[in-house]
Amino acid sequence: MALRQDDLNDFSEQRKFPRTGVAWPGTLETDAETVECKVLNLSANGAKLELEAPLTGNNWAGTLTIPSLGAFKAKVAWSTPKGANEIGLTFQDPPAAVALFLADALPKARAASVA
Repeated sequence: MALRQDDLNDFSEQRKFPRTGVAWPGTLETDAETVECKVLNLSANGAKLELEAPLTGNNWAGTLTIPSLGAFKAKVAWSTPKGANEIGLTFQDPPAAVALFLADALPKARAASVA
């Protein structure tokens, strides 16, 4: 499921929801494991994470919890080659609902761009 960097760059041009860079701690929990992570960016539709350890199971769905923001059901949309430990998530909640959570947590100028 690993994508090349060129593929990731091409995909970023097709995003429907702009992403906002952050550096927040988080936890990704699947049925098989729990992995600590750093949330690198967010949008109303998903997030990019840097995992402390790669996912070992084949379960590509779970819950991303960001302290003081909440928990979001998500599916893994992409991952970097083994060793890089970065993944992209697609949130399962409607983007409008996620944007409401983000509007309170992000600076006002940035929050308007994710809605």
